[in-house]
Amino acid sequence: MMQLQNNDVRLEFSYYFDKEIKISNCLLARFNDNYEKIQFATQKLTLFAYENDLELTGETYTVVLHNEDNNVLADIFMPIKQD
Repeated sequence: MMQLQNNDVRLEFSYYFDKEIKISNCLLARFNDNYEKIQFATQKLTLFAYENDLELTGETYTVVLHNEDNNVLADIFMPIKQD
C-alpha cells in the first residue's frame, strides 16, 4: 500500500487505486517522533494486544499526517481478528 497526496497517479498493471479504505475494529497509535523509531509504536500495539488477549490479523496500516526533517506524525492501525 502506498499513501498518495492526490489520485491522479499512473499505476503499473496489477496495482489498483482506492480513494478510501475502511477497516473496522483496529488498535490505533498516534506516533509523533523521529521516523526511525516508528517500530516502537507497532511493538507497543502488539504488546497491548497480547496483554489483553486480542488476536491481530498481522496487517499494519500507517497514515502519515505530517513529515518534516525526519520527524513524522502518523496514525498506525492494526486490525483485530474477528470471531
